[in-house]
Amino acid sequence: MVVRSLDVNKDPFRPQEKNEELLHPKIPYLSALMYLANTTRLDISFSVNLLARYGSAPTRRHWNGIKHILRYLKGTIDMGLFYSKDCSSDLVGYADAEYLSDPHKARSQTGYVFICGGTAISWRSTKQSIVVTSSNHAEIIAIHEASRECIELPHQNTTEGYDDHQLCHPWTIIHKAVLSASPSRSSDYILTVIEGNMKFVSFWRPGDLRWTRINDRNAPCEHIHRDLVYYNGKFYAVDWGGNVLVYDVTGSNPSQTVALLPAWSPPEKIGTSDDDNDGIYGTTSFGVFEVDLAAGKLTETKELGDRALFLGANASISVQASQFPKLKPNHIYYTDDFWESYLGYEEGGGLDMGVYNLANGSFEPHYTGVSLSQVCPPIWVTPTLY
Repeated sequence: MVVRSLDVNKDPFRPQEKNEELLHPKIPYLSALMYLANTTRLDISFSVNLLARYGSAPTRRHWNGIKHILRYLKGTIDMGLFYSKDCSSDLVGYADAEYLSDPHKARSQTGYVFICGGTAISWRSTKQSIVVTSSNHAEIIAIHEASRECIELPHQNTTEGYDDHQLCHPWTIIHKAVLSASPSRSSDYILTVIEGNMKFVSFWRPGDLRWTRINDRNAPCEHIHRDLVYYNGKFYAVDWGGNVLVYDVTGSNPSQTVALLPAWSPPEKIGTSDDDNDGIYGTTSFGVFEVDLAAGKLTETKELGDRALFLGANASISVQASQFPKLKPNHIYYTDDFWESYLGYEEGGGLDMGVYNLANGSFEPHYTGVSLSQVCPPIWVTPTLY
């Protein structure tokens, strides 16, 4: 528990005083600490948020606060976020407030955390935007701000044919979900999902009471959707047959079109089923194609430039490698998407993961050792830093 004095003259986080020397033009290590607070070390979020307010005019008092956090991190270097397969998958949220955490501007502090699988998945510590007159008022504001982080979606049973898919294919009622924009940055966004045994695509807008299916209910069976991305106002999908499908969900008449026919054939699964090698499977290569919708062409390429691709069970993403330390350009980072292994193998799935060099076709592991799961495939997490 942090105890703060409401006497502004005794507050160690008070701004620069008259004739007080500025120690640095900016607080050293502040950017790194903000990164940590927003990715894996939620325990320092409150302290870092306080110090960040004086990043442009720090004094000796503020630098002492940074050193205190650094000493704490050194003593707790083995702490982090651990997601156990044995924990409950229930989503639980907590919110709290500190009344007048900034007595100089009469502002209180909001802090919240959401936990899933026994571990935090979303958190924030920030100064409230309005003046409150009591601690009860500050608590109400904190609950309101936390509730905006958790968005309630329509139940899966509002999708067409839910009962049939629930009985036959409970693991693929909703296969993948992709946002058109971050809800924390814009209220104008659309959530689109692959659902119904991966045969259909549906979307949801804020305020909708049910999922809206885009494509025809009687779509051909070969349209087994494998991936879905959002780009420039539209959603693009690739099905198992290699077709590129375009989904336009703007306006009142959402539509589906087949933009490109396959330029390749789906690869056959390679594996063995003898007693000595039961359950062996793996990726042998990747094919990357540049899509030109205007010309209706797919051109195979071996060069991504400064980009790196992340593929797996959740949404696929492309990032600029030079913006992230130790990330390798022209590489594909992938996780195991062989669903049968997670459901059918006693030890679980997750054997087929690694990093692929697109230039020379070589593979390397993410890390040393094996990490298997009986729950679900691993996912890529893209942190929102600010």
